[in-house]
Amino acid sequence: MAFFVNFQMGKSGLTDQFLEALKTAFKTNKIVKISFLQTSTRDRSEIKRMAEEICKKLTTKEFRYDYTTIGFKATVRRFRNKEKGL
Repeated sequence: MAFFVNFQMGKSGLTDQFLEALKTAFKTNKIVKISFLQTSTRDRSEIKRMAEEICKKLTTKEFRYDYTTIGFKATVRRFRNKEKGL
């Protein structure tokens, strides 16, 4: 059983198809690692902005997402939202 999946983001950037692929990967995994290729960007602040946008677009009532960046890679994790009163 794999604990995480690797993705590569190229010159197309953050597209609807990329987000759908991430949603599909998160159905069976809790961690996704995204490598930002040289054709996408080499600005680390831009990588953080894209990772924040990915987390914001994936967040639902049931799950929330958080990220960490190291170099030109972002690790996105899925967490279950805690229900009030439990």
